[in-house]
Amino acid sequence: MRSERREERLQRVIPEDVVGKIIAQRAKSFDFVEASFSCDVKSVPLVISRLGVSVKGHQVLSRVSARCAPGELTCVMGPSGAGKTQLLLTLAGRLPAGATVAGNATLGGVSILGLSPQTRKDLIGYVSQEPAFCPGWESMSVGAYVDYVAMLQLGFRADYSVLDALDVDVRTQISVLSGGERKRLAIAADALLKRSQVCLYDEPTSSLGHADALGLVRFISRLTRRANCFTIATIHQPGDSIFSLFDALVLLKSGSAVYAGPRAEARDRLEGNSPASTTAEWLLDSISMFDDFAVDDLSRDDQERTFRKPAASFSIARNALEFVRETTVLTRRLAAIFLFDVNLTAIPFVLQMAQCTLSGWFMLNPSNTADGAWARFYAASFTQAQSHDHCVPLIVCYCAIAPITSSEMRNGRYRYVSFFVALFICTSIRSILMTIPTMTIYYVMVDWYPGSPFFKTALFQWLGAHSLTLMTILLVSALQGDTTLASLMMTIWMILNNNLKGVFFSQRVMPTALAAHFSDILPLRWVNDGTATSQLRGRVYECRGREKEVYLCPVRGSSILDHFNMGQTRDWVLRFGVYELACVIVILCALHRIVICRIKLVAANDLQLSGKNHVVEPVAVDNKDVDDDDKVVQRLVALLSETTPPIVRPLRVEQLSVGSSRSSLVRNASFRSDPGSLTAIFGNSGSGKSTLLNALAGRIPATGRVERHHAIAYVQQHPQLPRWLNVLELFAYHAQLAGLPEDIVDATIGFLGLRRVARTNISRLSGGEARRAALGADGILSGRPWLLIDEPTTGLSASDAYHLAKNMHAFALATRWVLLTSLHSPRVEIFALFETVVLLGKGGVCYYAGPRDQVPASFEGSDANAAEAIMTRLKVLDDYDDDDDEILLLRDNEGPVPAKVPPSAPYAKPTLEHVWIHCRRHTKLTLRNPGLGFALLLQHSLVSAVIGLACSRLDVRLASLARDVAGVAQIAPTLGFATSMMAWDVVDDLEHQVCHEVRCGKYSAMSSLAALVAVHSFRVLLCSALPAVVPTYFLAGLNPTPRAFLHTLATTWICCLYGLASLLFLLGLCRKKAVMGTWMALVFYTSTLNGFYRAIADFPKVLRWFANHLGVFYMMLDVAVTTQLPKTLRCGRNRGLSNCPVSAKTYLQETHSYARHTLSARYLQASTLVLLLGALGCVFMARRLHY
Repeated sequence: MRSERREERLQRVIPEDVVGKIIAQRAKSFDFVEASFSCDVKSVPLVISRLGVSVKGHQVLSRVSARCAPGELTCVMGPSGAGKTQLLLTLAGRLPAGATVAGNATLGGVSILGLSPQTRKDLIGYVSQEPAFCPGWESMSVGAYVDYVAMLQLGFRADYSVLDALDVDVRTQISVLSGGERKRLAIAADALLKRSQVCLYDEPTSSLGHADALGLVRFISRLTRRANCFTIATIHQPGDSIFSLFDALVLLKSGSAVYAGPRAEARDRLEGNSPASTTAEWLLDSISMFDDFAVDDLSRDDQERTFRKPAASFSIARNALEFVRETTVLTRRLAAIFLFDVNLTAIPFVLQMAQCTLSGWFMLNPSNTADGAWARFYAASFTQAQSHDHCVPLIVCYCAIAPITSSEMRNGRYRYVSFFVALFICTSIRSILMTIPTMTIYYVMVDWYPGSPFFKTALFQWLGAHSLTLMTILLVSALQGDTTLASLMMTIWMILNNNLKGVFFSQRVMPTALAAHFSDILPLRWVNDGTATSQLRGRVYECRGREKEVYLCPVRGSSILDHFNMGQTRDWVLRFGVYELACVIVILCALHRIVICRIKLVAANDLQLSGKNHVVEPVAVDNKDVDDDDKVVQRLVALLSETTPPIVRPLRVEQLSVGSSRSSLVRNASFRSDPGSLTAIFGNSGSGKSTLLNALAGRIPATGRVERHHAIAYVQQHPQLPRWLNVLELFAYHAQLAGLPEDIVDATIGFLGLRRVARTNISRLSGGEARRAALGADGILSGRPWLLIDEPTTGLSASDAYHLAKNMHAFALATRWVLLTSLHSPRVEIFALFETVVLLGKGGVCYYAGPRDQVPASFEGSDANAAEAIMTRLKVLDDYDDDDDEILLLRDNEGPVPAKVPPSAPYAKPTLEHVWIHCRRHTKLTLRNPGLGFALLLQHSLVSAVIGLACSRLDVRLASLARDVAGVAQIAPTLGFATSMMAWDVVDDLEHQVCHEVRCGKYSAMSSLAALVAVHSFRVLLCSALPAVVPTYFLAGLNPTPRAFLHTLATTWICCLYGLASLLFLLGLCRKKAVMGTWMALVFYTSTLNGFYRAIADFPKVLRWFANHLGVFYMMLDVAVTTQLPKTLRCGRNRGLSNCPVSAKTYLQETHSYARHTLSARYLQASTLVLLLGALGCVFMARRLHY
């Protein structure tokens, strides 16, 4: 009986009634799609004829032909970079702007490439390789998300049977789902809520274990046959059990189809190679024979041009005249670099942001345009926006500013005071880069008229405060005697002020004092401004013919306003100049990206970021039987040994746990990784592999003991790389930052197998190539001998994965580095390369940790792939019920221990001091990133505005675009840490400890009250009070009236604010450290959450007086959040919606006049001064916190 239950769980059989419910739901809303065709689309084949795609002159697909029958499952395979994702994007109509398509794809004689965007979206469903959810929805549970989307898409609630069958818990928050769980949720939602007849899945089995992947492909196969639809999926490294489920096969190599036909006939057609472990691997190995690896090395001229030496030394200047001369020379050099690169980097970014800005404005102002043009405009614009990079500001911060804090400061380049001064300037520039583009787009979308004098006055004062901050830091660094930092700050300040001139072009509407001040330091040069503003327009064509449609075309700079003929919109643009202001501000972000990156490239050698050099004797290797791979590894090791010291200490982990007693992410992990070894972490989806790596890297708090070095490099599963650089430039940039020799760039490119794409931009790399580029930039070229890699082989073919793993193994042996990686079901050859294996189960339970050759016999199976057998057995152990027998955990050199390990206490001696330890830890994160709250506020507000508008108008088409809008407002998933379950659990543990101490009578009544208020304030700050949760309140209909909700929210936050101030006063009598930590929390608290107090018209009298007289309520922060406070809740009877927020534009128009007359220039100036002084005070008081 028990064996049958295990087999049933292992097979993951989807019940027939579940598939039937899905088919019934899909059939309810698919009828109108067939109106576009002259035949039944469920009985005709999908024919792809000589399909070719070229993106910016680069041929990504060439003459691909295939035929897909209804009810069949088609597999697209090929090595990394073969064009699999591009094929799916072409069929889905999601190619980037400027792409040209040749050939055709027909369904029943009708070309699907010529369909309108709305018809194609209804016909074709596409699930990307890395599914993204709206930031406002990540705080929702899985069930609430599926219910809400189902109500908007279909008008009735969804059935949860498919979620249960795919092992997706409906009560789990989306923000805490792992990569594999997110992929299963996206596929389940697509099966439930889409009416698509053509289903495209890009890597559906990535980040999944063998058992989960097999169950998912079986579910897709049965759904395809029952619905009689077309399903095309791209797969990497499928086993025989998964590969046998597909009916047809398409093999791609370098953009061309090597084979397209039935799966059973593929092997007979490609005979001539030795068989591999599986049929799929054999096919991939056979087509890899056609690849040409004989690529010439990089020329010497390219390397000399990349590693251009600075003309003047950037060393410490003892003489003031020498200091000024060096700064002037460096500024001139940076200006020349900027003039060389402005047309290549800044203009495309401005065009992309301008398109998103225009589309957002037209979406909220449909009355100004024709209905047909408006619909086509925003549909095509957001389709193009999906392929653009909207994370450039954040990438700049992490690729240009973060190295200042990580390399220079950790190596003791600056003095102690200068450390915090430089840290504050980094965060100041970070806030400029992150907030300006998002803020501008937001103001345009809500129709706030940014061209008004009121907006410009506030903007000028805000930018002036940052200029004053730069000058203050320059003065402080000069007084401290740190001329290196002073010269760097002087250069940044000069470039910032010289390139801000485009923002202040309309002096006619500026106040007199501001106009005189900025005219002196920011000269207006209309010639340079014209270069930037000539690319700020997008034109909408309303073609007369129905068959041929042009959706969005850029206009030449010489005829901008002449061709922008949109009636009232043209007059509005000429009157207010909104788009000039919006796009010129976006230019500021692009300028900082270029300038800061070039500062690091030019001055990296003389700054000596890597500290002292260490020389290591090269490893002796027998040259008789050395192949090309060994030569590449030897060359890379020899170059690294010149600068990287050897390590002799292993990485020891003892009883490492992450999470709380209620929700454990990793539980009691203990293992050891020796120098020169390769350690693998195995586990199914959601078992805590990425969480364990983050805890080892020090990114999240954890309990237990970890003996690690500060020089740890971490390569993320989803890397964020600067998309405007190519692979050569990216590696050269990171090599310069680490102080590595020039020749290491070519050696790293050869080591990772990226020679063919060395001059290709990061934005054009495939998924596997991008992961290898991240491994080189963030891992090898960091020069840190402790290397943590998350899923390095995901997105790679079997041969490429084995080639990379083999090189990593040889690299670890030669350099004596510690390499720790997480993997999903590798081949048996890859599994044999690891010395140590860590097996994680459900809930982060560590089942085994020890040598690979001593894996317990209970995990062995009869399958050919040993790793798949182990993953399968782990899945069986995870599926045990509570009434099953006790599972025994096996550890290295230990006997069996009970499975139910008692949760480790977060503190050995629970005292109030531990509360301040966590407060200081979160304050440290806040101090390093003060723009976090503002950026998070803006992105959630923008998404909530669109969602609220869609709900209030009951517009299904607009609601379907809500997820696309997240691409405009999304800054980075890492900014959402404040709403994660980890933060909630930390605060919950703090509250539990404080309550326990209060009940034991360890404190007085006043101290107990103060401690409880502090804990609840941090709960509100980190978890429940941030804007990410507010859309959930409205969507779930938890608030009966807006006034009651606003009153409760304002009262709670003001009480928390008063509690923090009282706590500051009480603890100031005895605890200086507590005063400093509370003061920084108070500053961050008031500056982040002040926007919720701006709806003064709905306030009670006491709260209204309090909000009006508190100077920190800054108008530019206030507007962002008022979109989430509805005035009325409407009831949609037809669509089944219980509560709908009111339109953001309507609410802002009602509160605009009152807010504009309430706040005067005195309050704005006072608030700017208070925020600036508070931030500076935080920097200097942070010296006593001993980070």
